[in-house]
Amino acid sequence: MILKSSNFLYVFDLDGTVAGSDHWQGFFKNCKLSFRQLHINPNDLDIRWILLTSRPKIDRLLVNLLCWYHKLNPKHIIMGPTYRYEFQNKEQEAEYKSKILKDILDEKIKLSYTDSKIEKICYIDNNTEITKKMNDLKNNYPYLAMSVPDFLTRNLEVVLL
Repeated sequence: MILKSSNFLYVFDLDGTVAGSDHWQGFFKNCKLSFRQLHINPNDLDIRWILLTSRPKIDRLLVNLLCWYHKLNPKHIIMGPTYRYEFQNKEQEAEYKSKILKDILDEKIKLSYTDSKIEKICYIDNNTEITKKMNDLKNNYPYLAMSVPDFLTRNLEVVLL
């Protein structure tokens, strides 16, 4: 069951979750896969959602082009913290994404499309290494990281409420 509420936010990863591949095969190969492979379009679910990607800021134009091409309409796009990809491993990437979710919940990051305080977040990423680490890092924050199949089949009401 998908929840809809003004204080509930869905956050999707880009590579390997919404489009393309999570496995690095080179810049051009991954770009080509991102345009060829759309795995899920959150717009079809009639939910309010944002995109959180660890891609560097230099890829912003590419991410916007990808969203336009696949007719994706995230309410907000949050990119990686640097102009070049600086994460040494999946653990650092998970720590960064977890911090972003916590900052949204603490209102350190203000999402411009809503005046409501975000109280719960569902983060969707098909990389199980990232989701497991993010769930380990949540420290009583009301967010849950899961894969797309879990998101589509799980009763979120029981898990998050």
